[in-house]
Amino acid sequence: MKFCWLFLFFLFLTHTLSAQVTLTESSVTCSEDFSKLPVSGSVSWINNSTLQGWYARTDATPSISTIGSNNGSATSAGLYSFGTSADRALGFAASNGFFGASGSGKGYLGLRIKNGGTRIIHQITLVWTGEQWRKENNASSLHTLSTAWQQSADSVTSLTSGTWNSLTPVFSAPVYGATTAIVLDGNLPANQSAGLTSEFEVILNPGEEIMIRWTDLNDSGNDHQMAIDDISVTALFEEPGPSGMVIAGHYPAQLTAGNAFSLSLKSVDGSGIELPVTSPTVFQVSVGLGSGSLSGNLTGQFEAGSSTASVSGIIYSIADTPVVFTASVVSGMSLSSCSTEQLKIHQKLTPVKLVITSMTPANPKLMEPFSVTLEARDSQNILQTVSQPTRVFLSSSLPEFNGALMDTLFPGDYTLTFSGLTFSSGGSSVTITATRGSGDVLQAASTSLFSVNGPSLLAIKSISTSTPDANVPFQITVEALDLNGAPSAAGTGIPVNLILYSGSGSLTGSLSDTIKAGSTEVTFSSAVLSLPGLKTLKVMPGPLPFAIQNAETQVTVLPGSVELPYSENFDYPEGTHLTSTDLWMAHSHAGENPVTVVSPGLEYPGVSGSGMGSAVQVGKGSGEDVSLKFNTVTTGDLYISFMVRIDTVRMTSDYFLHLSENPVSNSFFSRLSAGS
Repeated sequence: MKFCWLFLFFLFLTHTLSAQVTLTESSVTCSEDFSKLPVSGSVSWINNSTLQGWYARTDATPSISTIGSNNGSATSAGLYSFGTSADRALGFAASNGFFGASGSGKGYLGLRIKNGGTRIIHQITLVWTGEQWRKENNASSLHTLSTAWQQSADSVTSLTSGTWNSLTPVFSAPVYGATTAIVLDGNLPANQSAGLTSEFEVILNPGEEIMIRWTDLNDSGNDHQMAIDDISVTALFEEPGPSGMVIAGHYPAQLTAGNAFSLSLKSVDGSGIELPVTSPTVFQVSVGLGSGSLSGNLTGQFEAGSSTASVSGIIYSIADTPVVFTASVVSGMSLSSCSTEQLKIHQKLTPVKLVITSMTPANPKLMEPFSVTLEARDSQNILQTVSQPTRVFLSSSLPEFNGALMDTLFPGDYTLTFSGLTFSSGGSSVTITATRGSGDVLQAASTSLFSVNGPSLLAIKSISTSTPDANVPFQITVEALDLNGAPSAAGTGIPVNLILYSGSGSLTGSLSDTIKAGSTEVTFSSAVLSLPGLKTLKVMPGPLPFAIQNAETQVTVLPGSVELPYSENFDYPEGTHLTSTDLWMAHSHAGENPVTVVSPGLEYPGVSGSGMGSAVQVGKGSGEDVSLKFNTVTTGDLYISFMVRIDTVRMTSDYFLHLSENPVSNSFFSRLSAGS
């Protein structure tokens, strides 16, 4: 019976430790102080078991099986429980073999958390302490521990795959510099940063998981020993439904008596989290504070399934301060009322000028559509509506400014946006000017100086080989550059064609493609040249509404691979007699000064076979002559190539290599001699 109870307890313990950390509406916070880690010696480390929900690995060591204890004096690489007492922390001691290469290898610690509740988690708050337990003999800058997070509808168990979202702040080792390694007490305030806090928004549905990860880089030089402690993670759960409204803003920013304005609202739960209404909900705007009155459109509506609403065309009667507007539900869901902050309503004056308030994007690119927004304002720079139809024209200091460059401000309007504008030429110190053509008398307005950048020339970014083989596909990557030589993408696609500009033969394969809008390059993946020789390739843009220069590159096409009658790299152990191999035989003076393999082999940059195998030494005086047989060549040309290093030669020339008949006769062909 005792055995049975122990066995059942073991099963219960195993099941408990195999689950990730779970947060629910009744348990919104989890914490870890690592007090269960060993104070001395070492124990087994099992992900999600030694500490529930905790994972550890490095780039070079995916599976860590042991965790040791360390007070900063142990330097052997590994996963450690740091501390001088029962107060423990979790971290690494790094090495190139354990982490990966210096400057790039990393160690990772991760906490896996599941939404075990019935409602969505909208926000996570992470609080932790970074501790430094050893300053290595490294005089370089401080080292850091960084944090990131990743979520998934499935289990999150990998510390390296997937997309990670970085968090701030990071922990920076407080002690660094000098050349002496010292042990530190990470529990002392001088050697730690406590209460590091990160808040981030999520939409974590019930059953979904999140992993919070700490990353320790194997910094160049000797890496400091750092650890994490006192971890706290708190979840903010969505309330069951919206219970109130908040006013998100008003437009324009400065309100004027007699001029229409708008209010934007959101529906929220009791925690202030934005939540959509489930049925149409109508609200009405009234004056909560102020001596004036409202007119115009005072009613707005939240549509079912939406959490935002707005009401436009509200008019306040007089210049007044302070003024507060209130929104209250009149039908639909029962949402609590909301109010604006205290506002100032400015006096209505006559508009006297145009002001260009924005250009989006601020630095438009060649052929990239952009917009310009302008406003009518009074002498105090406050928005004012025009009293009569007022025509406005746009012009630019840069030629080839395109789009609808004329529009009208109608009575009651104070803002106008020109959209879909483009430049079909580039330049610097560019301005755009808005000029009134008729209607209210308004001063013209101009933008600040800006540049219009875009592709002005094509360039060969890379070629898979400058010596392609004939009839073998190769790749060419083409990119678009601006006049400064920087990669640049236009707002429209750039058709590009690849042609054989000079050289014999033909160019086939994928020869037309497009640098897509928003991209800077394209790759021709299967170009084929038919004949060997020196060729010039040219890339040319297709028809475009703007100019862009061609690019050229030269390649040398090789005949392509051929089957060799014979090749020999002397890839035998040093001291081997050639006649002891299966291919070579002695045809005179067998065994006398035998031709022997020596090491190393010969090298010469760019030569096929350079650095492969070994070599043989020949010409040590009279002795053994060796030969080998290969298939007879009866037609065409026969070429022979080899690498040779000549140490000493006779005064008179003597041959050391030749071709002959099979079997070897006294008919010597292509004899090669060396002499002083």
